Amino acid sequence: MKNSRRDSRYDARHDFEYDSHYDSNHDIDYDPDHDQDPPHEPRSRGMAFLRAFTITISTTLLIISALLFAWAIFVQPPTIPPQPNPNPATSPDRKPGFYTFLIFGYDIGLRPDTIMVAAYDAYNQHAYIVSIPRDTRVLSQRGPRRINASYPSGRLHGDGHADGVNQLKQELQTLIGFRPDFYVSLHEDVFVVIVDAVGGVYIDVPFHMHYRDPYQDLYINIQEGHQRLDGENALHFVRFRYHYDRRGAISNHLRMQHQHQLIDALVHELKTPATILRIPQFIRAYMGYMNTDVPLGSLLWLGQQFVLDDITLITYNYPVTSVRSTAWYDIPNGREALALINRTINPFVQDITMDMLELVQ
Repeated sequence: MKNSRRDSRYDARHDFEYDSHYDSNHDIDYDPDHDQDPPHEPRSRGMAFLRAFTITISTTLLIISALLFAWAIFVQPPTIPPQPNPNPATSPDRKPGFYTFLIFGYDIGLRPDTIMVAAYDAYNQHAYIVSIPRDTRVLSQRGPRRINASYPSGRLHGDGHADGVNQLKQELQTLIGFRPDFYVSLHEDVFVVIVDAVGGVYIDVPFHMHYRDPYQDLYINIQEGHQRLDGENALHFVRFRYHYDRRGAISNHLRMQHQHQLIDALVHELKTPATILRIPQFIRAYMGYMNTDVPLGSLLWLGQQFVLDDITLITYNYPVTSVRSTAWYDIPNGREALALINRTINPFVQDITMDMLELVQ
């Protein structure tokens, strides 16, 4: 009996101590009015962290997947528009994945200062640019009979910009044998925006370029040598025509070579993964300094090709001979021009022939 009473006291004291310890540590955490785990199932901090981490990763992957899906839907190759007045019986077959572009730029006034025909061969991953001298003589009843007068003529005598582009394409067809699929017209400031967006470009300046024109508020002063140019100086590099004393003027052909230098340097800078981070600046250039019938999604697709694929870009000058009569003109060299066109920018499976050109002799 004595032992059983002692055991009872021991059990009671033990139970009291256990209940007191339990109450002091757990009762404060348990509230039956809230949706909580009961005190006999305490929440694990490790499990809570793992659950939050899993949710974060899953959400991030879902957002990335949605963005990639939207990019794949929005960013698409250009759809080649039908040519005006097509004749299915005589229309040559197109090369697959071959796109052509008229690119022209201007600064002050309506006459294009730069005219190029570009082609992208997605199948063979080649891109070509052929620069057309702005003084190239064309068969036309108007004067002056230069290719760079076609845009303002069509614009002034037609219904604005669209007719100017159409006239330029039409007269360009007499020189190259086809109408480019798309056009891009650029204000000169687009070079400043894009070059600054990539952090400048490296250019080998062949001589000291020094020129001032107060009427255009233009001052050019670029030292000779290999150097990194910002957007403004890159624009001055391709605009330079005369030295300060107006002597030693450079030809349009040398200016076109300078334009090709800038394009090559810019493409080199664009072929980096960091280009993806600069898409907002490129969209700004698209919205503010360009007119084009190429959709933004297709322009991004073309840019994606240059960044992700090993595309070879080759630039050429359209072959001409400069002559002077009442004014300076560049006369096309027909056979050389035809060979260059078929080797580079011809979008057809069949070669373009001389009877498809209308050249001044």
